[in-house]
Parts: sequence; structure tokens; C-alpha cells
Amino acid sequence: MCGNDVLAAGAMSRAKELGFDIPKDVSVTGFDDIELAKHLHPSLTTVHVPHREMGGTAARELIKLIDGSSNSVRRQLNVSIVIRNSLAQR
Repeated sequence: MCGNDVLAAGAMSRAKELGFDIPKDVSVTGFDDIELAKHLHPSLTTVHVPHREMGGTAARELIKLIDGSSNSVRRQLNVSIVIRNSLAQR
């Protein structure tokens, strides 16, 4: 389990160099669902994060903070797991 998809791509590369089969010998997961994730071989199972929504929400909150009109409420955005081929099936 990697903290982001770039680290997961590196972990997959190193695992293959060491002779491990993904996902037969080891499962690899990432976080972010960047474009690279679906193009890796095998494709990377990852957590999809709504980047545009997150950026837009952050920008609007920053403007409110600057204007002094922010109520500093926590915002929760929905994420989802994208199951691809780097995860072993049970």
C-alpha cells in the first residue's frame, strides 16, 4: 500500500526487478488515481481523489479566509476505490 500512485509505480517496478509477479506474489495499491495508474502493467488499483473538486473547494475557502468571511467548516469530499489488475483476487 503506497501513499501515492507515483510511489506505487516505483514499488511495482522494483518488485518486478526482484522477480515478483504482480498480483500473484504481491498486491500493490496507490492513492490519487493519476492518469499513469491505468497505463501501468498491470494497471494500478488506487483510491480516486476528486482533484478538481478539492482544488476548487480549497480556492473558494482561501478567498473566504482572505475576505474574513470563512466559518472554517471542515469539508468532506467523496473518494472511491478503483479496482484494477495490481490487486490479487480472493
